[in-house]
Amino acid sequence: MKGLYSSPFRVYLSLFLLALFGIWMGMGLPVSLFPNSAKPKVHVGLSYGSMGMEDFRSTFGGSIESRIRGMNVKGLRVEKLTADYSSSNANYSAEFEWGADADEAMKETETVVRASSGSYPKEIRDSINVGIRSENSGFFAASFYSETRSLDEIYRELEPLFTPRLTQIVDAKEAVLWNPTHKNIIVELDPDRMASLQIFPRDVQNA
Repeated sequence: MKGLYSSPFRVYLSLFLLALFGIWMGMGLPVSLFPNSAKPKVHVGLSYGSMGMEDFRSTFGGSIESRIRGMNVKGLRVEKLTADYSSSNANYSAEFEWGADADEAMKETETVVRASSGSYPKEIRDSINVGIRSENSGFFAASFYSETRSLDEIYRELEPLFTPRLTQIVDAKEAVLWNPTHKNIIVELDPDRMASLQIFPRDVQNA
């Protein structure tokens, strides 16, 4: 052992080999064994549908913020809430206290948000999206384009190929194929006009 200490080169070489061994052993650990030491941050996003920003904010926004602030996961509460209202959608970011379980925080947030959405218009309810972020998590995104086909055509070609396989990815959340040119059609019925034509809402729905 004294021979090892007497030679700085041997000391450095030993430390280098130990470092390599540690890296090699660490790369073999399953992802589930790495501790989730970051504060869980849950994000909620939704669109206004046919409502304007100020109308949505005054009608539903304040209620959503207060419900999220009042949440707790096994006694651990929301430490910070950030609300962002853009021209077409709202985004809420809730940061829980240290020690809160990330999956439980996301489940509780989704339960609270969806439980209060019964009075929202259908287009708003359908747009609700809840996700989790932490410093120990990440995401992967890939884009596809074609010089000869539109985005709608590419989506129609890839959707039946990708969607079944995306659902088979273990431990991946919100693995989806998204079409940036996705469109929603909203049909607003005129009661007076429908009465004059003797048409009922179910006739429009069936059509």
